[in-house]
Amino acid sequence: MFKRVLIYGSAFGSASAALLLIQYFNRLYTERSFVSALPVLGSVLITVLAVFLVIRALRREGNLIMGKALFAGLLTTALIAGITTLAYQYLLDNQPEIMNHYRGLLEQAKKAAGKEGEGFDVDSYMSLGTFMRSQFSLNLSIGMLVSSAVFLLSARRQPNA
Repeated sequence: MFKRVLIYGSAFGSASAALLLIQYFNRLYTERSFVSALPVLGSVLITVLAVFLVIRALRREGNLIMGKALFAGLLTTALIAGITTLAYQYLLDNQPEIMNHYRGLLEQAKKAAGKEGEGFDVDSYMSLGTFMRSQFSLNLSIGMLVSSAVFLLSARRQPNA
């Protein structure tokens, strides 16, 4: 099981990290359009696909119980979140011009918000810890929901499981 989780988590985590880098390198965060949302939506779909494929592969190997399916899904998504966080760390450490541009846009949005933006701390928002918390929250939620759904749907089709 751990070998499959490592393979799928690493492969799909790399794809998710690549989408994050594409989003920042192409400055897609500057506009609100469908094209700028594609890397974020793609990252969510990558996570869903990774969990689906891991559970399906484990189901084909033999007896799969709900706990093992949940554990495999959560481990896979944690690995994806960790690799994506490493890509963000790379941006913070090695791409100051991109991150300063992003910081400037956030500062402009804070000023435009007026009183409502007073409590907003840009540096805290851009910190690695904040990004990591959001990645792990999103990915682990997706992992739990998708692994439960895939397990239950596949168990319904195979009554002997």
